[in-house]
Amino acid sequence: MSFANTLRLEGDAETCRQYLEATIAEIEDFSKKIAKKTAILSEENEEISQIDSILNERRGQLTLRNMLEHESRRIAGVNLSSETEKIDLDIGAIQQRIRAAGKIMRENNSKARKEEILEFYQAKLRSYCFELNLKKPPERLFQSLRPIIDETGSDLPRLILAYHYAILQTLSQFSTSVMAPIVFDTAQHQDQDPTNLNAMIRFAFEKRPKHSQFIFGTVDLHDYKFKAKTIVSRTERQLLSKAAYDQAKAEIDPFVSQLVADRVLRS
Repeated sequence: MSFANTLRLEGDAETCRQYLEATIAEIEDFSKKIAKKTAILSEENEEISQIDSILNERRGQLTLRNMLEHESRRIAGVNLSSETEKIDLDIGAIQQRIRAAGKIMRENNSKARKEEILEFYQAKLRSYCFELNLKKPPERLFQSLRPIIDETGSDLPRLILAYHYAILQTLSQFSTSVMAPIVFDTAQHQDQDPTNLNAMIRFAFEKRPKHSQFIFGTVDLHDYKFKAKTIVSRTERQLLSKAAYDQAKAEIDPFVSQLVADRVLRS
């Protein structure tokens, strides 16, 4: 309630006197607080004056202030030199790794290395053609790691199988990359006779790179015995289970996210 309203409503001199006394008491309280803060400020000003006097005390041509400033710059310089040295060491280590990687790249791109890889591929391909009963494979198949395969008839599926397995074995031998799973969708192509069909199934299982994942899709294994997990499709034209989708997605999502992140960093 304001002072004017108090006078108008109360109309009482005693009330005004009490109000005045309360206001005076509040003013005195503020005055004491101001005096206390002023005393503290005065002490601090005195300490500042003493410190300033010490800083300005001379030793020859130098004041303590000059010496402290100089020492501060010296300490900062030492710290900066230490950080610079650490960064230089890190840069040196990175440059050394770059040089080592460049050396490996040059070695892998050398003529001798290319010849070594091609010879390995050719030896594997010739061996595989023999095992798959391919008596006269086209010679151009052995001259390049990316040949054109345009044969026809029942030899074609076996030729393609021999070529891809030769490439996979070459990658396994000379590359450090992670091998993708091998997916083989039925050996029964181009009316293979029983001998060649059995040879393809046995070859697909036994000649794949060591420790590679292998998925073989077929209606009949023709008495070939193997140790692996068998998945039998219960729904026509459908192997994947809708009920397992959420679980499979949860397992693979972290890998997809990492793959996307890696691509963003490279771009």
